Amino acid sequence: MYAYQKRKQPQLSLERSPSQSSSPLPGSPLHSIQQILHRFVSGKSPSPQEDALYLQRTIGNQALAHYIQGAKPPLQLQRQPDDSAVAEAQSQESSQTTQAREPTPSKKSSPPAKPARLYIHTDIDVPKISIRALQEGAVGHAWVSLEWKDPKQVPETVEKRFPKHAKFLKSSRGPFADPFGFWPYMWQYNEAIQEFVIAPDRVGYSTNPFKSYVKGQVLHPDRKHSPKASQSWDITEGEAMRVMEYAESKKNAKYSVFFFNCTTFAKEAVEAAGKKPPSSTTAGIAYPNALYEGILKNYRAKKGTTTLYQSNGQQTTVQGSDEDAKK
Repeated sequence: MYAYQKRKQPQLSLERSPSQSSSPLPGSPLHSIQQILHRFVSGKSPSPQEDALYLQRTIGNQALAHYIQGAKPPLQLQRQPDDSAVAEAQSQESSQTTQAREPTPSKKSSPPAKPARLYIHTDIDVPKISIRALQEGAVGHAWVSLEWKDPKQVPETVEKRFPKHAKFLKSSRGPFADPFGFWPYMWQYNEAIQEFVIAPDRVGYSTNPFKSYVKGQVLHPDRKHSPKASQSWDITEGEAMRVMEYAESKKNAKYSVFFFNCTTFAKEAVEAAGKKPPSSTTAGIAYPNALYEGILKNYRAKKGTTTLYQSNGQQTTVQGSDEDAKK
């Protein structure tokens, strides 16, 4: 058998509510109760028995007796909540307090549209390139580098396809996080010191324009020079991948100091990302000196993000508008 408990009827308080007006709004339930109560006490009720039963149910026997005995009419009728209403209110208050204590789970931020940065660097050995400088090997160097702005966010696609690049991108940040450049075959990796050293069978480059192509190599990481000037671009993941793809495609390329050298490689790597590199040629031949002049020109014109490096280690960066169009 089930036991049924009679629900306690809510009672009406005869006290004025501090937060309410002195009289109920016309047409409201409290206004109707007050009108019935007034006519019942004054003896003007057309149906005293029905009014008495109604008032007993709404304001209670004690309150009704109080008015019949001559008490002043109430200034305000305020319904007091029954036990179930009080319990429900307490439950809601407790729930709100618990929610306030619990930290709101933070939404996972999406990666930036351009999470990487591409740099082109140049170092010059002499103020102006010449045949003598070529013969003496004083040609300078040009190369590129990649940086992932948040090394912890290097995507799995990069790790799977280009593990060596991912290794450097994840271990450091900045303009020289993942540098690579193109050389005539000169270097081999020494495991003992974990550094590239001069290869015994190096070939160097040829200054004979008719026999200038020699064995080439992509040096990665390329840390053999310090730049005198750089220009950089924010790039997307896809653009960074295309730069890496380009570098991989040149692993077995032939090197020519006239027709495909370090500056040619760096220029085409920037173009692989869909960016417009600085001017880098003199008389149709790409050289580090010409690239330096191109970056210097952009630096003065505030075209793109350019940096000049001084011999004392100081550097000056100009943040201009990026040139995204292909050349």
